[in-house]
Amino acid sequence: MPPGVVALILGEVVDEPIYGDVPLVQGLLVIGIIAAWHWVNSWLSYRSIWLDRLLGSGPTTLRATVTSTRAAAGASTSSGARKRRR
Repeated sequence: MPPGVVALILGEVVDEPIYGDVPLVQGLLVIGIIAAWHWVNSWLSYRSIWLDRLLGSGPTTLRATVTSTRAAAGASTSSGARKRRR
């Protein structure tokens, strides 16, 4: 499991005892269990390539095409620059 997902889960769990929705001991127990499972997952992924491929996540493409910011900026400012010159 990616560390970002674990951080989101822990962030959600931590606020429960802070706001008094669950007892502090129960909240600490859940945080400890999540941390322990993350450690076990990391250790097993380190020890086994097969488990690493099964449990791990690969790189994610956020944007398939990348446009040049210089070209995009030139297209938007060229018409504005013409208006100012007149």
